Amino acid sequence: MPSHILVTLLLKEAFAVWREEPWRFLLFGVFITGLNLLCSLASIPGVMIFTALQGPLFAGLALATVSVEAGQRPGTAEFLGGSRMMGPLMLLSLLTGLISLAGYMLLVIPGLLISTIWFCVVPWMILRGETLSESLKGSQALVMPAFLAVFVLEVLLAAVDALVSLPLLQRVLSEEGSSLETLMPVLLANCLLVPFSGILATLVFLQQTGTQLRNRQTPGADSAGRNA
Repeated sequence: MPSHILVTLLLKEAFAVWREEPWRFLLFGVFITGLNLLCSLASIPGVMIFTALQGPLFAGLALATVSVEAGQRPGTAEFLGGSRMMGPLMLLSLLTGLISLAGYMLLVIPGLLISTIWFCVVPWMILRGETLSESLKGSQALVMPAFLAVFVLEVLLAAVDALVSLPLLQRVLSEEGSSLETLMPVLLANCLLVPFSGILATLVFLQQTGTQLRNRQTPGADSAGRNA
């Protein structure tokens, strides 16, 4: 499938999944964002703790997305389902997070490439129950056939995050500090962006493993059908 069609398909499917359970995904996004804020108060140790916790949290998003794709309503069991592999997921998230951060510090592009290769690493571990090394290799093998499409998705997510965070960064750099007025839009955007990115990673996993997406509709298929 051409990359631009795959990107469009996955984005449409991600929005469709969100529309199925908007409040549940939003509330989980609020929970993750709030936890991030609390951990950030502890400076570097807190950031490390939150980085590790992202593994189980995004595993919950993966389980919730699979539930929606199966036509079911995700509940607490799905959103907190990453707890059953808490240790391996935390180690996985800490490892990939630190390596990706190092890549972003090397002129951004290496970080984007690493993040792309490991885009599906959390869904792979929680949905297949495999080890850290197997999940790293599995995500890479899954992504490579659709590397350009997944890279575009990663760049889009990073660009939106950067645009939202820019006003806050400008105030910090200008030594004006961060007011509640500046901080609130960033927090609200994160409450939306974090669960959406988890949904998207899971959909890439499902698509690349041959799972038929629930709302799948290849762009142009409707018009082609009408013209047939």
